[in-house]
Amino acid sequence: MTILYAIKNIKSIAASVIALCAALAAPSANAFDLSTYADNSRMSTGRWAKISVTEDGMYLLSNSQMRRMGFSDPSKVHIYGYGGRQLPDRMSADTYIDDLPMVQTLRTDRGLLFYAEGVTSPVVHTGSYIRPKQNAFTDEGYYFVSDCDGEDRPVPSEGTGSASAPETSFTDYIFHEKDLVSVAPTGQQYGGEDFLYTPTRKFNFELKDLVEGTDVWLACSFIATATSETSVSLTANDSELPYSGTDVIRSNSTDHGNYRASVTTKTFRAPGDKLTVGVTYNRAGTVSAAYLDYLSVNYTRHLRMSGPQICFSLRRNQAALEGASASTVVWDVTSPLSVVSMNTGLSGTTMSWTNDYTGNRRYVAFEPSASFPEPKYTAAVSNQNLHGEEVPDMVIFTPSTWMSEAQRLADFHRDNDDMHVLVVDQENVFNEFASGSRDVNAFRKMLKMLYDRSDSSERKLKYALFMGRGSFDNRRISVAVKSLNYPLMPLWQSEKGETDIDSYTTDDIFAFLRDNSGNTMASDYLCIGVGRMPVTSAGAAKAAVDKVIAYSTKMPSGTWRNRTMLIADDQDSGIHMYQMEDAWNDMLANGGDNATHTKLYTDAYPLTGQGYPQARDFMFKTLDEGVAWWMYIGHANTTSLTHEGLLKLNDINNMYLRKWPIFFAATCDFLRWDANAVSAGELMWAHESGGCIAQVSANRPVYISENAYMSRAMGRNMFTRDSDGRRLTIGEIYRRAKNSSKVSDSGVMMSDANKLRYILMGDPAMRPAMPEQEIVVDLINGTEPGGDEQAIMQARQNVTVEGRVLDSDGNTMTGFNGTIASTLYDAEYSITTLANGGEKDGVPVGKAVTFEQHGNRLFAGNDSVKAGRFKVHVAMPSSISNNFREATISLVAKSDAGSMTADYAAGANRGFYVFGTDESVSDTIPPVIKSIYLNHPSFRSGDQVNATPMLIAEIADNRGINMNTSGVGHQMNVLIDGNRSYSDVAEYYTPAADGSPSGIIAYQLPQLEEGAHSLRLRIWDTSDNSNSETIDFYVSPDRAPVLYDVYSDANPASVQANFYLSHDRPDAQVEVTISIYDMLGQPVWESVTNGRSDMYLTSPVTWNLQDRAGHRVTRGIYLYRASIREGDNVSNTLTHRIAVTGN
Repeated sequence: MTILYAIKNIKSIAASVIALCAALAAPSANAFDLSTYADNSRMSTGRWAKISVTEDGMYLLSNSQMRRMGFSDPSKVHIYGYGGRQLPDRMSADTYIDDLPMVQTLRTDRGLLFYAEGVTSPVVHTGSYIRPKQNAFTDEGYYFVSDCDGEDRPVPSEGTGSASAPETSFTDYIFHEKDLVSVAPTGQQYGGEDFLYTPTRKFNFELKDLVEGTDVWLACSFIATATSETSVSLTANDSELPYSGTDVIRSNSTDHGNYRASVTTKTFRAPGDKLTVGVTYNRAGTVSAAYLDYLSVNYTRHLRMSGPQICFSLRRNQAALEGASASTVVWDVTSPLSVVSMNTGLSGTTMSWTNDYTGNRRYVAFEPSASFPEPKYTAAVSNQNLHGEEVPDMVIFTPSTWMSEAQRLADFHRDNDDMHVLVVDQENVFNEFASGSRDVNAFRKMLKMLYDRSDSSERKLKYALFMGRGSFDNRRISVAVKSLNYPLMPLWQSEKGETDIDSYTTDDIFAFLRDNSGNTMASDYLCIGVGRMPVTSAGAAKAAVDKVIAYSTKMPSGTWRNRTMLIADDQDSGIHMYQMEDAWNDMLANGGDNATHTKLYTDAYPLTGQGYPQARDFMFKTLDEGVAWWMYIGHANTTSLTHEGLLKLNDINNMYLRKWPIFFAATCDFLRWDANAVSAGELMWAHESGGCIAQVSANRPVYISENAYMSRAMGRNMFTRDSDGRRLTIGEIYRRAKNSSKVSDSGVMMSDANKLRYILMGDPAMRPAMPEQEIVVDLINGTEPGGDEQAIMQARQNVTVEGRVLDSDGNTMTGFNGTIASTLYDAEYSITTLANGGEKDGVPVGKAVTFEQHGNRLFAGNDSVKAGRFKVHVAMPSSISNNFREATISLVAKSDAGSMTADYAAGANRGFYVFGTDESVSDTIPPVIKSIYLNHPSFRSGDQVNATPMLIAEIADNRGINMNTSGVGHQMNVLIDGNRSYSDVAEYYTPAADGSPSGIIAYQLPQLEEGAHSLRLRIWDTSDNSNSETIDFYVSPDRAPVLYDVYSDANPASVQANFYLSHDRPDAQVEVTISIYDMLGQPVWESVTNGRSDMYLTSPVTWNLQDRAGHRVTRGIYLYRASIREGDNVSNTLTHRIAVTGN
């Protein structure tokens, strides 16, 4: 298919993807009725205070407590909220609670009596008994106190005051559960008392108002990590309870196992109203952890008032309560936000009633004049009104600590993408959408409201960004998490945690915004793009925002913007390579045929004792050249890629790249962003001067066979466009990939829990650096590529490639003027891998796989674009493969009008061949080495240098420089000391920007020993003429960098000053120190930054004219002092003056 044909079909491809997404839509309604949501939050007016409870029951908010909170007139005060029950994952209109509903109260002369919900929910176990379920996000339930409304919300009366066949007893339950330690860095399971060193413990329970002669049901949940089966033994009042199979705790799983949890139950006759439960842990083998999870005691209790209040549940609708009085009040609290008072009848001290409603009902009976616990005052709360916000394109959630950086990112999107961005403090979300609890579904409730309102709004919610890191330990139970010195954002965690295989965390839940979503997450539909920036400090937040802005506006031009690198692991019968081939084919079928794709399959390289050193070198060289997307399929862990360590933590820490890729990894654990230790994926993203700009990877182990679905879905969406022909944002690529990863032949989304473990780290509203506009090649030396007549480039020819810049409709952009970069690759060729890996259990784990690769680079150059048209002049080398298969030319043009992706155009053409030699070309003029030096133009032959100097040479020719790296003997070459030859020099050659046959070599030499050395550089032109130059130098390993100059771009400065340092460490990783002093020599401000120098200049260091306390300095004259450090060697310092003008 020709490039022109591909361009004309961009919109049809986009339409196909849109149609697929439409096919995945559920037939049911996807939005609540808009009347569900208040126009404005109650919290928008009045005085507000926050209170907390821990247990279910009646509480008294006293008049004196209200006055202490600042309410002068308690008669005007009301209570709002819904306490400590965990919000459900299922987004149902039946259970949705909007804003802060007013709580029904009984107003007395002492204050307000109200029923509150704590943080432990009773959950039915085995059909009839009750076990505890702790809120996974908070240890306290919250309510709010305010004077914003006028009228009390009444408690209606229902039922009749008699009962013909009343219940006189009920099943009561007592829980013992202490969450003291996080057993594993995943899931919601916590451990209580330790049994590893104290194998037997006793626990006392009072069975108040026990019905004599009835049974007690006991449940014991226990957690252990052991290599063999272990068990628990239980006693009741020192009598051993019979053994059962559920007493056994299985050994720990060998497949990503963390622990084993087991629940054993016993039923026995109640020994009396005092019960002592003994628990003994019987260890075997090696045991590393043993904890009690909980004890649950269920017993039959008389329905009797024996205190100020009693909470109970009944299965029938008739009841008789003993010990009551005329003042006893009975509330039906089955729906705590719709409390109903029972109409009762009193006969002596027995109170009876019949409820109008049948089925299981929950009640509280209480004496209003009795003593009740008071809720705890938490804090005063400022007014807020998230309900009143307009529907934005994007919401950024963040702790208050990083609000200013979130606002800065929002401003960037407002100014550059015409987006409406809402920045929200997470505490406000908790208050308005979770009754003050740090529940993860609070964010989702707010997003659901905005999403549902989108249909009636000018804008539609598209993205949500979470700026802040989370933890597996949402409640900060463990010592390590409790000691963290930065705010956390809650993460959704699966309940299970016994193994990493069945446990994970996901941010996808925030995108499940359709009605009734959240119950079957493996097949739920992502409605918006969701990403996270897991920052942990103000500096990290600033760096993350700086990086997004720099990526979107300052990344260099070049054909890297239209290139991918595809890496596949070895072993496993070649499945990783096959999956990558499938993903690559999906790219080609969905717009990726207009880009170049460089494959690195590790199995194609020799496996040595050091792994795959040649593959590592090729990977880092390609990353240094730059790619827009970097894909990996294979094995990994939290610290490295591949078993052989293709990429390690040290590599990531030193991954100083000028062109930042988007990284997709179909692999295990690489992005485990909720552990205490920072994962390799996070480090790669957080690298301020390199790494990646965004990442999609897994936070837990994933299945090899299932990874194919997500990999292929990413491949299908990376190059597709929206209905306007624009590149998709990263969040939209991620959203579409998730929704189309595993679908039936009829387009119905299938269950895929594996994909939930994949998460997006980065700004979902950011667009990849890939150009928006298209390039079409019309003629190659006057012949149409892909036409009836074959277009052929021959060795030694000077070839002219003509073409145009097109918009998404296929029209020539006559207003496009700028430059165009080109890279020519030799004919594609086939590679068969080596089947490395040996055997496992007698079965070969490696497999030879044949794949196609584009040829070596033959040429790179720069030319101009005028009125949307260009002519690229290619100087063909004399050495080519002469393989009569399709070659590739990659083209990227940049408009003079700006530096956003819309100002770029890209294309790739494969409709021609590189074959044969033009024997008519006669050229005997050798190329010229115009200058050659090490580190800095001030170098002279014989000078001292550091141990890793850079060779820099300016070269030119009358026809063309030979950039080919595959020709035997005619490559650019460096010879050190006459015995060490390096022939990859051409890969570090940059052609001149003006299109002339000249350019710069910037070649990093290997580490050299101390002493005298010589270096010879030999270059060739495309007619096989050569030239060489030799220089001598002396290596001094301890030689410090030389700082030649430091200057500011603003002097005097009124807003900020950017400092630049000139030095002799080109392209090196250096530490830059800038210190500001007043004229008395007192320190005012200092910055220490690390980064990769831009040849002889460092990246700018910005001073915002503030002192170390953050205050703006006064006008006057200041001194700035600069130095640089490389390793342990520190340069000389330079000092200059700078004037600061008034505000």
